[in-house]
Amino acid sequence: MTDPNLTAEPFTADRTRLEETRATRQVVERYLRLLGTGATPAELAASFSEDVDWYIAGHVEAVPWLGRRHGRAGVADFFRQFREGVRQVRVHLEEPLVNGDRAVVLGSFDSLLTASGRVVSSEGAVVMTVRDGLIVHYRVLEDSYAVAQTIGDSSAASGSPARDT
Repeated sequence: MTDPNLTAEPFTADRTRLEETRATRQVVERYLRLLGTGATPAELAASFSEDVDWYIAGHVEAVPWLGRRHGRAGVADFFRQFREGVRQVRVHLEEPLVNGDRAVVLGSFDSLLTASGRVVSSEGAVVMTVRDGLIVHYRVLEDSYAVAQTIGDSSAASGSPARDT
């Protein structure tokens, strides 16, 4: 039996996709390590492109760290606001699911909300796209309504639009 020609078109495309997947995994895992080590907001923001497309849907009047962010300064601002409003009690992140330039990280959290002094439990997913070693697209999908209710803002049901920063 002869070895297949691994330089043929389908194998080259598969190899390129595999290399892209590995590179994406490295960027995502580095970012998650930074999150776990208490890195500064600026250190965390350095994982993102200057033109990152960042959005976490939710009621921004009740939960000020939600909404759309622009650039590294906006990302750093998110981490500052988040740390002012939340103390993580428990974080469980699954192994990143990575294919090409896209990654999804599933997780569950117990968070102490400083405004109410109450703990909220949530599950969610972070969806990221990586290019040139930086995160260029970032979405957090979670039940942000439950977070707003736990904070205790009675206007949470108004569904006001997200803020851009």
